[in-house]
Amino acid sequence: MTNPSTDSDILKIEGKVLKDNMEAGSTSISLEILPDELVLNILDRFPTRKFSKRNNHLRTLCNFALTNRRFHRLAIPYIYRDIDDGGINIRKLVRSITNEPELGNHIRSIRWCVVDRNGRDDETWKTTSFKEEEDKDAEDDDDDKDDNQDESNSPATQDSDEDKFMKNMTKETLLMTLLAHSINLFDLCAVDDGGGDMDKYYDPDSPPSWFNFLCASVIDCSNRFQRLQKLNISLCGMRLEHIHAVIQLPVLRWIGLAQVVHLTPELGWEPEKCEKGVSLA
Repeated sequence: MTNPSTDSDILKIEGKVLKDNMEAGSTSISLEILPDELVLNILDRFPTRKFSKRNNHLRTLCNFALTNRRFHRLAIPYIYRDIDDGGINIRKLVRSITNEPELGNHIRSIRWCVVDRNGRDDETWKTTSFKEEEDKDAEDDDDDKDDNQDESNSPATQDSDEDKFMKNMTKETLLMTLLAHSINLFDLCAVDDGGGDMDKYYDPDSPPSWFNFLCASVIDCSNRFQRLQKLNISLCGMRLEHIHAVIQLPVLRWIGLAQVVHLTPELGWEPEKCEKGVSLA
């Protein structure tokens, strides 16, 4: 191994060692003695996006964010930076952002599949996915039973009105809520293609609400998405003219369209796929 020649190299080496200790649950190193630069270097090494309900990297970040106020301040932007619908406890994450809108300022990227990846309809998804999140929470709590053995009987664990409201939210509603709080969004990838079922294509005159929300920010000049530079969407049943408003987003540099359809007098609905996207720079 070569000797580190710069402070940056030293930070990378120390950061890797400490990161390994953090993932192993080691408490031998006090976070308080580390400079902010080193802590941020460590956080940069955590891949927070993963299409799995068990993202141990993100879980580690969340746990250490509770260690002390300073680390909480440094870790929060990384916890909320990248969001996908396959992440852990997505409803709780959306609820946190709803209760503390400033958390949405940290969101830079959203990956979302409005149609459930397992082919479940909205009602089935709401029921089963909420149960999956509860099971995941119960599994995590098993790691610390001694500290939480009386918690299950606590009134605080009963479903509140807010919990019931979140439980009834569809994937499209959750995405809408995220977009409403993501004023610094840089990259959006959304799939809303009816699950490949022609019967589920949207009425071409009625685009999905989340897409209308994007367009409205241009039409009403609210400039909500002033930093959105990359848009990758899959929308079956959409007319190309509906894209016109979106490409007027102020700093949009790249747009990818999959299964967007256009209407021709001779052929009627015909899919048009753009695999690589279009650069608007």
